[in-house]
Amino acid sequence: MADAAHVQLRGGRLHIPSAIYDRLLAPCPAVALLVQDGQWWLLPLHSGAGGLQVKLRNAAGDRVVEAQEFFRQQGLEDEAPAQDLELLFDAARGGFALRACWPSHSETTSGLPTLVRGPPVSK
Repeated sequence: MADAAHVQLRGGRLHIPSAIYDRLLAPCPAVALLVQDGQWWLLPLHSGAGGLQVKLRNAAGDRVVEAQEFFRQQGLEDEAPAQDLELLFDAARGGFALRACWPSHSETTSGLPTLVRGPPVSK
């Protein structure tokens, strides 16, 4: 990807800016979240494929994915601090690795499980 694409994990929900949705996920109305090789993955799904609904959040076209159950299963409670995540496309897997964008002061203060800090994803 030429431009970095970021979403925010807040309250167990993935908040997706409209520009990112339009560029990378449209027209997919749903996504799947899964763990493979110690990495979180977001896979766009087409209509009728199930998954988690990508809901319209506001008039600006921002989207949200209600994913509290998935993140709780990964040890991340709803009250954890908000975290920016970069979407890294992997053509072989047909989806995006979710890579934490760590604050410069310390990785250990973020409250995120070690799982998000997996090995780099090849582009």
